[in-house]
Amino acid sequence: MPGVGGVLTHMDHSCGVVSEALSRYEPAILADLRKALQDRGNEIADPLVWDETCQQARGIIEDCAASLRHGRRQPDERALVTSARLGLRNASRSVHPAAVIRACSVLFDVSLPYLRKAAAKAPPERGEDLLLLTLHTFNRSVGSRVEALMRGYHSYLLTQVGEANTADRLRLSRDVHDHLGNALATALRFLELHAAEETDGVLPSRLAGAHNAVQEAIGNIQALVNGLRIRIPGTGLEASLNEFLESVGTHQVRVDVVVCGDEGWVAPDRRQEVFVILRECLRNALSHARAERIVVWVDITPDEINATVEDDGIGFDPTTLAPRTDSGLSSVRERAGLQGGSVDWHSGSGAGTRVTLCIPSHRDGTEGAA
Repeated sequence: MPGVGGVLTHMDHSCGVVSEALSRYEPAILADLRKALQDRGNEIADPLVWDETCQQARGIIEDCAASLRHGRRQPDERALVTSARLGLRNASRSVHPAAVIRACSVLFDVSLPYLRKAAAKAPPERGEDLLLLTLHTFNRSVGSRVEALMRGYHSYLLTQVGEANTADRLRLSRDVHDHLGNALATALRFLELHAAEETDGVLPSRLAGAHNAVQEAIGNIQALVNGLRIRIPGTGLEASLNEFLESVGTHQVRVDVVVCGDEGWVAPDRRQEVFVILRECLRNALSHARAERIVVWVDITPDEINATVEDDGIGFDPTTLAPRTDSGLSSVRERAGLQGGSVDWHSGSGAGTRVTLCIPSHRDGTEGAA
């Protein structure tokens, strides 16, 4: 029996027959899935969650059908962005990832009989191979979507933690300023009054030492309060990129920008460099790709920024990047390198372009975003 790779390189009429059968079974699979989830009391069946989850399940079935026609074995970046957004919303709704994992298991259970029925539409000598290909695609599609969903889920939680830490720091700064700072200021005032009224304005050496110590403590408290107060930028990375898109006009191109994570983890100069790099990537895609859709995905963690800019345009040969100093791409690579990061292009004629960027959030382990 040929392996999955052999199946992928030998698309024939049988593949189309099985693909069409699988597409016809899609409504029945989704109906069985929802009923099974309801019977198990899985929160994914809740009306507030089901529509988006159903879209994910439909996408998995469509991936399987597409793999039979074209050999595609995993969802594209746009589908993964949708999965990540679902993860964000699930976290905001307190839908635990365990419910998603259980739903995936149920989806496999209810889908398997239909996958077998679809494969049975092919001649016997081809049916087993096509079923193997479909199961392989199913596994890859589920895994990729769940991974993206978990990224969105964790990003939401990390953002909540960052916001909670910011609130705690601001509250601590207020308490230190209002209580300890006020008490020391009062003590300093009493010392100054004592000097003015009882010692003709000149403090004895011991009282002078106390006066200086209180003044120094007040200065230290002010520095501490300033450090605890985090300056929240008025315009974040996502808003800045959208403002750029509005300024240049995107015409018939649909551009989605998704930024996950707390931008407070990124040093201000580093965030500016990321914006410039992504802006240049967008400018190139809008000018040269002839794309209908562009997706910008930015994932921010306390340690690094990972970003992708993907389009469905005409693509190009990445080996021609070196001499193209006028395209702005060499500037992108240089900027990323100066920040201790890297940037790569993945493209081909007619296959669109995907730019991947990875940059540390800070120059070293001691630099903070505050």
